[in-house]
Amino acid sequence: MQRAWLVLILILVTAAAVGQEAAKAPTSRLLTGKLLYVAPMTGGLDGWLMDDLRQWGKYEVTGNAEGVDLVLKSYKPEKDMEWKNNPEGVPVPKDDSSTRRFRTKKASCQRSPLL
Repeated sequence: MQRAWLVLILILVTAAAVGQEAAKAPTSRLLTGKLLYVAPMTGGLDGWLMDDLRQWGKYEVTGNAEGVDLVLKSYKPEKDMEWKNNPEGVPVPKDDSSTRRFRTKKASCQRSPLL
């Protein structure tokens, strides 16, 4: 009887260990990377980002792109965005038919006459 319990416990421990190995998800480079290259940017943005990232301490920041784990770049947009404030004061893009992808309607809540 003791042998049966020992075999059962051994099977359960083995199954738990195998289950844990299968549950490990692949990790992101953003989480595992250590060395970060910040590419030159307009307006001194690269210097500001490098200073902030160094103070944060999560990554070792470098100005040399060779052998790094992560690269941070910026691109100038093809078209400058124009902004307006919505009624709550939050900046949102101005309506432009060439950039509009979808239109949302505000839901209105009306009280039912039966209630």
